[in-house]
Amino acid sequence: MSTQNLEKSFKTKDVFAMAFGTMIGWGWIMLSGQWAASAGMIGAILAYVVGALLCIFVGLIYSELTPAIPFTGGDVVFAYKSMGYWPSVFAGLATALAYLGVAAWEGPAFSTALNYVVPIPKIGKLWTIQESDVYVSISLVAIIASIIITYLNYRGAKQTAIFQTIATVGLIAVGLVFLTGGAFAAGLKVAEIMEKEDYPGKALKISEKCFEVMGQWKEKYDIIGDVRGLGSMLGVEFVKDRETKEPNSELVSNIINYAAHHGLLLEAAGVHNNVIRFLCPLCVTDAQLEKGLEIFEEAIKACI
Repeated sequence: MSTQNLEKSFKTKDVFAMAFGTMIGWGWIMLSGQWAASAGMIGAILAYVVGALLCIFVGLIYSELTPAIPFTGGDVVFAYKSMGYWPSVFAGLATALAYLGVAAWEGPAFSTALNYVVPIPKIGKLWTIQESDVYVSISLVAIIASIIITYLNYRGAKQTAIFQTIATVGLIAVGLVFLTGGAFAAGLKVAEIMEKEDYPGKALKISEKCFEVMGQWKEKYDIIGDVRGLGSMLGVEFVKDRETKEPNSELVSNIINYAAHHGLLLEAAGVHNNVIRFLCPLCVTDAQLEKGLEIFEEAIKACI
């Protein structure tokens, strides 16, 4: 094993860029949305937490072994020094094969990300995998990028660090573009739907219907002290006595529990939790609104 002195090539920012690029990469940026959609938000968060914990353990191991075994070669050298020749061969092959898989993943991810910014012509269809078409033009971009990165690595660590710094800045910029662009696009789409389906008009219609029905409840049930609100968000105040306005928070709790067991979600509000907030979604149908009000009144009757 060579014992030549090593020349320091990396600055702190270079190390950060290399580590960031190694852990994040283009594949994570492109696929995290699909993971969240297929595993759910909680599942995706748990996956990231587990991945972060594994990265911490790997980092701790390298921080211990690197000063103890100051040779280039990473895990191959660590395996050689601690376990011998054949374990180091196995470690080297495992690392090489793992990175072959990563390269096959990261290359197309880079092409896909670039295609969002600068559309790549779809030329020369090769095949279809999982309902996605693979084209020569898009694959060629990934191959050329891989060749460039390989050449930079061959030229030396410093050139690689410079390229990785630029790539990391680009990666962060692309992530921010996707995040802000997606947020703006979603906001514009919501505004378009609200205008197209006249949600302000729906809010007024829901308000009129609820005030009419709940006003009748106020006449029928002495435990309702007031009905108030604006648009599709209304509050029904429950009291023990209309004259004293003594809050009846226990009744509110019972009504909410009854309604929940019969398919209607209600929420307690107010300083004394004696107001039921009836917040109706603007996309509700007339039949759904009628059923919700019906369950609400059934809960009042069952709990007084």
